[in-house]
Amino acid sequence: MPPTGERKISEMTAYSGNVPATAVVPVVVSGANYKAQVNQIWPPNITTLLSNSQTVDPPNIAAGAIVAIDLTLNGAQIGQLCGVVPPNTLEAGLYLLAPRVTSANTVTAYIWNSTTSAIDPASGTWIAYVLT
Repeated sequence: MPPTGERKISEMTAYSGNVPATAVVPVVVSGANYKAQVNQIWPPNITTLLSNSQTVDPPNIAAGAIVAIDLTLNGAQIGQLCGVVPPNTLEAGLYLLAPRVTSANTVTAYIWNSTTSAIDPASGTWIAYVLT
């Protein structure tokens, strides 16, 4: 489980795999598409990662429906770049759509049921984060 709370980006371990220096990595953050090149400082002026993990039991999701799940993250503010990590046990056919900070201290995740049957997702640990 990754640590929660506030961490300086400069203190985080960087990926050290075999990535060409000219690689372009697509990144999706809060619904916007960005491209970051290796060794490029991205996003600009980001210095802190706020995160929180919590157990969530999503409601039953009807076929083709989208549900919103509110995750508490103290310090989150509207307009900040954010993301959500669902549990690795998220049921097949469910997709996490772009999250966003919907109010102070709240990151909202959206789950889409792409199947033709209702799915009742199991309770699990969700992680919300913002970059400040």
